[in-house]
Amino acid sequence: MPEPQYMSQSKLDELMAELTELRTVRKPAVSRQINLARTSGGTDDNAEQELARQDLAFVEGKIRSLESLINNAVVEDATRTGGAPSGTVALWRIVTVERENGQQVQYQITGSLEADPGQGRISHVSPIGKSLLGKKPGDITEIQIPNGKTKLKIISVS
Repeated sequence: MPEPQYMSQSKLDELMAELTELRTVRKPAVSRQINLARTSGGTDDNAEQELARQDLAFVEGKIRSLESLINNAVVEDATRTGGAPSGTVALWRIVTVERENGQQVQYQITGSLEADPGQGRISHVSPIGKSLLGKKPGDITEIQIPNGKTKLKIISVS
């Protein structure tokens, strides 16, 4: 059974628009390229036709991938956190943590497709995300990192 893909409505809309573009614009254009290459040259060693076929295979693979993501989408937003109690780290919530060096960092827990660590959005399946889920202010969690282990103290959850 495929994994649920947690995402916001805006991410689902973005994926659906990309799928529509691939189906209605890109795939027909590549099919035209194949036909053009077939009619403009022989079938032996037709590099243009081969490149177009590879492009078509890529487009069809991308379509299948997007269809799978969309079919397994679980749309949630900041108001729906899977029934997690208020003040508890959950999907879509923002958590402020304190590192061992005293530095405070803020993360929003997101689905994998919307994670962007540089922007403070971390996936619920990342090591940090997994370790924070279910925690409350005052809790301390230990995370395995490449250089060993580190601790984070949960300061606030909103």
